Amino acid sequence: TTAQKKPRPDDRTGRERQACPTRYCVVVGAAVSGVAGAGAVVSGLAGAGAGAVVSGVAGAIVDVSGVAGAMVEVLASPRGVLRISNSAFWGPCQQIATVGGSGTVGFSDCTFVQWSKEGGHAAIQASSGSLLVQGCEFLERKQHISLGEAVDRAVISGNLFAGPAQIQNASKHDVQIGLNAASS
Repeated sequence: TTAQKKPRPDDRTGRERQACPTRYCVVVGAAVSGVAGAGAVVSGLAGAGAGAVVSGVAGAIVDVSGVAGAMVEVLASPRGVLRISNSAFWGPCQQIATVGGSGTVGFSDCTFVQWSKEGGHAAIQASSGSLLVQGCEFLERKQHISLGEAVDRAVISGNLFAGPAQIQNASKHDVQIGLNAASS
């Protein structure tokens, strides 16, 4: 695993990405455990079966880069596993996470404070792969989760939503949504 705090090329455009110690980019699956404070740009382990854990980053993930996009970005190539637990995402940002690839991405016991600063974006948008969102709290009355047609499977359970749950499910596969609570 490599944590970098210097500019590096953007994986999609080839342009140099601004260094921002509070923006995460998960490329294939990287391990960051017990990160406290500012965080780092993360890239790392290649190949199937590569796992990743981001844990205990409460109050630390804040998008101050001014870069449009997601605070956590899982690109189309990952096949491994990424788990983010017990973390708070403060924003403001466009999205908390965009999820691609064929691996599994899971959020558990996380708090999502601000997203969609320009409107129209879900906090978590999955276009493919598998997604787990369990025991999390969404503090804004905006679109919470969006599942694309190519999402293979998803479980969204035991979460708290500000206002009614706003979950868009376009997946043609097995998706389980239940035991969530919404505020009035």
